[in-house]
Amino acid sequence: TDDWYGSDAAAIKVHESSNVIIRGNIMENVLYGVFLLNARDSLVENNTITGMFNKPINDRGHGIYLWYSFNVTVRNNDITKCKDGIYNDHSYNSIVVGNRVTYSRYGVHLMYSNNFTIVDNVLKRNLVGMALMYSLNLQVLGNLVGENRGVAVSEGIFLREAGDVYLINNTVYGHLIGVDVTYTPYPPATTQLYVENNLISFNYIGVSIDSDSRGYFINNSFVENLQQVELIGPEMPRVIWRGNYWSDYIAVGEDMHRVADPLEDLLSRYDMLRAFIYSPAYLTLETMKKAFPTDVRVKAIDESPARKPVHELKNSIRMEPAWLLTAVTLTAFPVSVIVLVSGGGSGVRRRG
Repeated sequence: TDDWYGSDAAAIKVHESSNVIIRGNIMENVLYGVFLLNARDSLVENNTITGMFNKPINDRGHGIYLWYSFNVTVRNNDITKCKDGIYNDHSYNSIVVGNRVTYSRYGVHLMYSNNFTIVDNVLKRNLVGMALMYSLNLQVLGNLVGENRGVAVSEGIFLREAGDVYLINNTVYGHLIGVDVTYTPYPPATTQLYVENNLISFNYIGVSIDSDSRGYFINNSFVENLQQVELIGPEMPRVIWRGNYWSDYIAVGEDMHRVADPLEDLLSRYDMLRAFIYSPAYLTLETMKKAFPTDVRVKAIDESPARKPVHELKNSIRMEPAWLLTAVTLTAFPVSVIVLVSGGGSGVRRRG
């Protein structure tokens, strides 16, 4: 074919075919691993795919690429060091189940793709776990999404203009933003967003959501996120929060939990303050906040918060050495600067 997509090098390429099974292959140092173009009723399973890791991440190809394909099952593949692990563009009625994607840009990426089930995948140490964009009818169930982070981006699950999205029973931990919701659901008048029974833990921001979004956040566990909820835009989104566990919730005379924190407001306005989040200065501000309460922006109201976690923290969720070293560095560096400055020395300013 003379079309642009026909010239992309791939270990296995399927073009305008049906009932194809691609199973048990080992593909190393490939631009694209498996490339399906206008394929139907096919199966891609138990393959091991390693991309061109010596190239910059945006110059690599995808591990498994579905372009205008239908009824494809992508199952139990091990994909590493690609651009996107599993990329779907204008594809439909497909299942992504039991795959492991590491050290890539996006673990699972959907663009203009409808009727997808994404279940029981492990997406770790990429830049973004999932990017689900401009797509409809997405069942995202039981995935482990952890420690996807880079220099400029670190997100667990990113939603943009997606409709009828169901995020259920996922574990999302160790990111700058755990779940990032932008203009979702879309179209707003006819579609929904349900975020239910997820464990969202140890992220800098648990959920970031903009004023144009809405949905239901029900029975989730928000555990030890430095900032549980971040709002983008001037107004509160139309979100129902119900039955969630909040690790910073203390019942004092009322059952409802108002998610509001003056320090979070400061951090949202001045990013440079994040460098001091583990420092004595931050702890001092925390103490002052409790002693001198102020009116702050309410980001969420959970009218029936859970008194104990809905989920158990499993052994798979723990600080790895590099993550722990980062926390120690963020603590020690501001302290050293304060000591140097107070002693008349010259300090180096670092931005976190």
